[in-house]
Amino acid sequence: MKHIIYITISIVSFLFSCKSDYERANESFAGIWKLDRMEYLDTTGTIKSINNSKITLSFINNNKFGPSLGYEIIDKDTLYFEYSIDYDGSNIDIMLLEQSDIKRLPLDGIGKVQVYHYSKIDKKNIEFYTEIEYNYLDSQKIFNTSYLYTKIGK
Repeated sequence: MKHIIYITISIVSFLFSCKSDYERANESFAGIWKLDRMEYLDTTGTIKSINNSKITLSFINNNKFGPSLGYEIIDKDTLYFEYSIDYDGSNIDIMLLEQSDIKRLPLDGIGKVQVYHYSKIDKKNIEFYTEIEYNYLDSQKIFNTSYLYTKIGK
């Protein structure tokens, strides 16, 4: 009888401790990420890049079944956003909580569009990219934008 109870408790404990694919993938985004490089094409088709940016993104894995919270630090300014990850399509939906913040984003600030594609290079590096963005500070379109981030903390 003791063995049956022990086996039953073990199985139930195992089932409740298993994480879904969604939870495991969300945890891989959680943490602090520093922008290493941003590249884009300007309206003339010239490739431009920004290196060694001081911008950081923090993804907080605080919701197992819906959007989680995050924030972007630009100089001394903090912009908050919600994010949802589409693992099947390799897309991330980043929605600034204050829509007016989109007009304050610098050229290398992420969040000028809502949906970005992503590519996990490895556990410490991720690339976000999109086909077109609008930079409100300069009132210009930029194309084939790529943001390369390195994980610097949990």
